[in-house]
Amino acid sequence: MSTLSRDKQIWWALLLLAVTFLTQQCAAIKWLGLNNYSQLTEGRLQAEFFCNRMRQLDVLNRKQFKFCKKFAVERSDAGAVSAVIKSAHITVETCQKQFRHFRWDCSVLRHVPELAPELKSLTAEQALVHALSGLVLSTTFADECSRGLIRRCGCGRQPTWLARERPQQQFHFDGCHTNLRMGQRLARKFLGASRSGGGRGRRIGRGRRRGGRGGRRGAGRRSQRREHRRRKVQLEGHGSRSDRSRGRSKFRKFVQMVNRYNYNVGIEASRLSEAVRCKCHGSSASCAIRTCHKVLHRRNYQHLEHTYIRRYNRDPLDVLLEMYDKKLRKTVYSESGYLGYEEPCSQEDRSSNPLRAEPKCENYKVVSGMPTKNDVLLFHEHSLDYCHLRDGRFPGTQNRECLPDGSPAAQRILKSATAGPKRREIVCSVMCCGRTYRNVTEQHEGTHEECQKSSCKLLTNPYRVICTPCQLLKSYCN
Repeated sequence: MSTLSRDKQIWWALLLLAVTFLTQQCAAIKWLGLNNYSQLTEGRLQAEFFCNRMRQLDVLNRKQFKFCKKFAVERSDAGAVSAVIKSAHITVETCQKQFRHFRWDCSVLRHVPELAPELKSLTAEQALVHALSGLVLSTTFADECSRGLIRRCGCGRQPTWLARERPQQQFHFDGCHTNLRMGQRLARKFLGASRSGGGRGRRIGRGRRRGGRGGRRGAGRRSQRREHRRRKVQLEGHGSRSDRSRGRSKFRKFVQMVNRYNYNVGIEASRLSEAVRCKCHGSSASCAIRTCHKVLHRRNYQHLEHTYIRRYNRDPLDVLLEMYDKKLRKTVYSESGYLGYEEPCSQEDRSSNPLRAEPKCENYKVVSGMPTKNDVLLFHEHSLDYCHLRDGRFPGTQNRECLPDGSPAAQRILKSATAGPKRREIVCSVMCCGRTYRNVTEQHEGTHEECQKSSCKLLTNPYRVICTPCQLLKSYCN
């Protein structure tokens, strides 16, 4: 066998191993397969069977299986696992609803725990699903805590920000406040997305303050493990097998780091959901005094301004949509490990410095470390071709609804400065991937969401709403 063919075989073997390890690490999103199951009932035997069965079906990974056993079996707390199942339902439903006008419309989530190709690698779509699931898990855990459905998880703290923002009004806080902090904590625990350098460092610090034994003992054990690994490498030598093992370990840590970051983006975005619901008191409902309790904002909920106050004006789902549309950053990885992420060059970066002879930054620069503001999504592999049917199961854009290029709605999107490239995918020329499209006139009931504005009328005698059927002109890709 020639050296060239042998090197080619080794290269393909390394590539296969890398893809295998990447698939295993991205399999943490398989828990969304709980969407196919109903809520867990109380009972130790039922809970243990459920956790074991989900582990056998590869729906839960090792850490998630431990979470299931700890809460549902050891603590007899089925509410925590039921919250995870509920989160899977909400994540799949929300993703399909919010991205129905994008070329990638989340329909592949119906096949989980079988993963579509884009969910097996660090694509933008995989990053989006991780962030969205982190957001939904945090808010669902927080709601279930405030409702008393999860044990050892009580009400949250009093919202102090309301009095600071509106000092001229009087507020009285009562009721059970939504415990968003605990919701975020439980979400990180289930997803294995603890903050880097977080819990372990604080525990070691407490050990030192109590006498220092815990910290010194932990440091001694770590040094022993490092010495053991060093001797093992010396015994094995610097052969190809040892190099491949170290390469796989580096790549596995890189995948875990990116997934953990994207999970935390969604978990941190849940803060934008903070709101309070109030009841007015005073003469003639003047709202001189308000009794309020903290809740979480839900998208498209209609509330009176004086009874519902949001802390932030930005909706967390809109934030994730904007990240997926315009704030994606590609990670840079080489044989030496993670190098950083690409950031667009600023005007200052584009101007060269003749004194330092620095090269001129043209498009992107590599920033070391991880983003600190959690305002971007990280990916590594470019998105796949979602135009055509893939693997015989995952659909393309055939029969998908779109907006004709010449329509007023499409022109507004194409000319909008806020719409990125992915929001423009609703236009037929983009959605249909160059194929033709057909126009269809559809008859809908008056209660259809797109008919209500034009076909529903308020009658005064007696007061009632009547909706008549309407016709809608739709366009679909061939």
